[in-house]
Amino acid sequence: RSGGLVKSMQTPAFWDGTNEKGQLSAPGIYFLIANEDSQKTVTLIR
Repeated sequence: RSGGLVKSMQTPAFWDGTNEKGQLSAPGIYFLIANEDSQKTVTLIR
């Protein structure tokens, strides 16, 4: 799946690398889109 939503979360949030169905997301590069004026850090190593 390319360019689709992987997971939607409320803040504070911790992403464990799973999608909305609880399955591990495929290895790759993921981008965070935030709707708040706070600092965000995302690191996923698989």
